[in-house]
Amino acid sequence: MRHLLRDYILILANTGMRHGTEANNLRWKHISLFEDKGLKYLEMSVSGKTGRRDIICRAGTINYLKRIQSRCPDIAHLSFEQLIKSKRDEPVFRLPDGTASANLRQTFRILMRDTGLFTCPRTGQDRTLYSLRHTYATFSLLNDGMDVHTLAVQMGTSILMIERHYSHLTPRLKKEMLTGKRYDTPYEEYKAERVQGFSISDDDLHSPVGEVIEESLPNEPEEQPEKAITEELQVSSHDQQPIDKKTEASLKALDMLDKGLLTEKATLAVIGTYQDAYSVAPDIRLKALELVEHGKLSERGLIAILGV
Repeated sequence: MRHLLRDYILILANTGMRHGTEANNLRWKHISLFEDKGLKYLEMSVSGKTGRRDIICRAGTINYLKRIQSRCPDIAHLSFEQLIKSKRDEPVFRLPDGTASANLRQTFRILMRDTGLFTCPRTGQDRTLYSLRHTYATFSLLNDGMDVHTLAVQMGTSILMIERHYSHLTPRLKKEMLTGKRYDTPYEEYKAERVQGFSISDDDLHSPVGEVIEESLPNEPEEQPEKAITEELQVSSHDQQPIDKKTEASLKALDMLDKGLLTEKATLAVIGTYQDAYSVAPDIRLKALELVEHGKLSERGLIAILGV
């Protein structure tokens, strides 16, 4: 199980796919290799609550897939190219006996607790498998220089969501928001341009399974001083509005609902959806949508929070 979890974590962090539905639905037949302008790329077709989309994988992903393949006796004898061309219908994330594990989320929680990494010291939020999507987005913006539209396409989300959650990371992203430049590139044009660090070499394709993982991972992004960001954009500090106590309490309640510590009814009571003067803050709206996406909040609950 721990070997599968390792590769599961690395694949999520290098593709931006959602754990759960998208990862569980991934079959070997959904993985393909293609060539463009003399460069090879690894692509996954994932399907979840937001529909099907194609993901261009980072180059290191191929080795994590090879490791999973090497532990499965029924496909270990094939070359990676043969495996991909065979369009097999078996789940990618499975144990050597063919069982598709349903316990990766819980095993990840145990790993985080055992290593002392469960709670983020900066935000106080618990780390979950969904945190790996944030890792992917952060590395893509800071290390790859990926633009907002490309990242939204890769992650299967909206440009607004990317701007809302990650505009603090880089002056470039803030400039795009202020100038309205969101890189609304048509998807086919985006695919033709590609992104740096995503092409795979013949050595990547034909080399044996490797155990070294550090070289394939992006470098830890350097935190940019907020002062430098502010000076470059000439954005005054009063543009950053603090979260009020009511919004803070509402976000806490939604977080507890996500962890199963509050019922939906109790969460709505904390948020105050039954009050006559109720209005929803943008942060609450976005958090509620995330919970609906992951099956933690009902449609009725969402409507109550939106106040419609």
